[in-house]
Amino acid sequence: MQRSIIRSALVATALSLAACGSSPRAQWAPTSSGTFGNLIFNRGHITLSQQIQFATNSDEIQEGQSESVLRDLAALLRDNQQIRRVRIEGHTDLRGDAATNLDLSTRRARSVATYLQSHGATSVSFEPVGYGVTQPVCREDNDGCHDRNRRVEFTVTDPAPAQ
Repeated sequence: MQRSIIRSALVATALSLAACGSSPRAQWAPTSSGTFGNLIFNRGHITLSQQIQFATNSDEIQEGQSESVLRDLAALLRDNQQIRRVRIEGHTDLRGDAATNLDLSTRRARSVATYLQSHGATSVSFEPVGYGVTQPVCREDNDGCHDRNRRVEFTVTDPAPAQ
């Protein structure tokens, strides 16, 4: 519950700072916090101001709805050569078959890695991981909760963030 509250606060902060014109070209450091356009980072975790959207039951990114956040993420990774490795974590909602959701979340994480590499983040090694339904941020059975569980998260693993 606390993780969900913190994530919501980070997203709200990112949205308000993005409206002020923050630049995705700022320098990243594994021990710092900051904002880059539609992104906020805190100790190695990169939080998006909006979720990456995919076609239903597909790993196809809906670029029109996800373009600005993906563009900022690619710029952050491209412009900060000290970021060498990023784990991309795919998650699904609690509905459906667990094995199918695990496969879908893995394919979505891979799809995001491919997108970022094709948009200039070529010096970063990506580790796409699917978690399916195993790490929900919400357990209620409603559309809002399902939307929050369907997400892609990013953790910089090299250089490792300070604890």
